[in-house]
Amino acid sequence: MRIGYKMSKDYSRLKELLDKGYSVVCTAETKIDSLTRNVFCVAELKNKGLGTFEHYAFLHGKMVALAYNDDMVGQIKDYPKTFEDMMKLRDVQFIDINV
Repeated sequence: MRIGYKMSKDYSRLKELLDKGYSVVCTAETKIDSLTRNVFCVAELKNKGLGTFEHYAFLHGKMVALAYNDDMVGQIKDYPKTFEDMMKLRDVQFIDINV
């Protein structure tokens, strides 16, 4: 029997799941060998070591396909202002889990 999964672009929900410590399967656009590709990855919340949990990593194997860090806002030109803006920019979709 096959189980279907619903892909979501509810980025507030994705952030909520990550903030609670869940690892989430998703797809994201990334550059590999100078080509833009849509890859499967696992999104996780990483502790920056400063007592805050603001670093989100989207891992494709051992490669970081996408990362978002609140501290980078304003430091890098055109860096998305919010987590949700970054997700939209990279066309992230994720499997919404029932928890």
